[in-house]
Amino acid sequence: MHEAIGAVATAPICEAVVGAALRAARRTSIPECGLDVVHFADGPLRRALAMRIGEDIAEEVLEQIGPLLRHASSRTVPANHRPSAPPESGAVPAGSRASVRPTMPIDSVLSPEAVTELQLSAFHATGGRNPSPDDIAASYVRECERVDTSPAPAHAIVMVFLASNDPDLASALAGALGGRAVVRAVNGLLDLLDLIDEESGVACTVVLDGGLPSVQLASLIAVGPDLRGRAGVVVWRPSEDDRIALSTSREITAGWTTLHEDSFAAVTKVVVDSLA
Repeated sequence: MHEAIGAVATAPICEAVVGAALRAARRTSIPECGLDVVHFADGPLRRALAMRIGEDIAEEVLEQIGPLLRHASSRTVPANHRPSAPPESGAVPAGSRASVRPTMPIDSVLSPEAVTELQLSAFHATGGRNPSPDDIAASYVRECERVDTSPAPAHAIVMVFLASNDPDLASALAGALGGRAVVRAVNGLLDLLDLIDEESGVACTVVLDGGLPSVQLASLIAVGPDLRGRAGVVVWRPSEDDRIALSTSREITAGWTTLHEDSFAAVTKVVVDSLA
């Protein structure tokens, strides 16, 4: 999905789109199989794409990832999972028309196995009658509603905004956190503030990499009062000038964590502790 979005948008917009979709879906990672991945693409991802880059481009991206969705949806249905009496198409029984249909054509995003699973669900839902396309669509909608109303993750979604020009650090930190948080690289102060604004009500931690900063500490201190109560701050491996700035701005930086140790393991531990 990242590749398809990256083909039509810059890396920061790609990250923003995926982040917004994950937040809307209450997930820490993109689903990889089953109807969950289809629902994610047809719902939260579609809306995030439309908001950031427009409806037309959203349709283009979803069309590009259609084969991926069909492959992913096939991974959850056992090979022997088939209806005992395969339903045939037929007339739509009175009162059976679904009031809502999926945005994306089911056959275009689901594997044949997953479509068969929906057919079986519709077959039982209609009391053994031959399900119509609307009945099958209703089964898809019920599955989407099941995903939407499922309990939130055992731990609240936490965002970590990494202000670093190290291209590999964000993915490394995300892997080290093991799903405890969603890690997003930020490209400048305005990008950081926009992301924090989008995360109203969500726990946020900003990690400033003093060795390769994408946001200058002086700029972060300048907006420090606005961050209070909205985001925690970890300043990792600050330069000498950074240390002076921190010491002369203690009223603003009170509560911030400063880590002088130049160790990835050390900053990972500090971030994990900040999420507790």
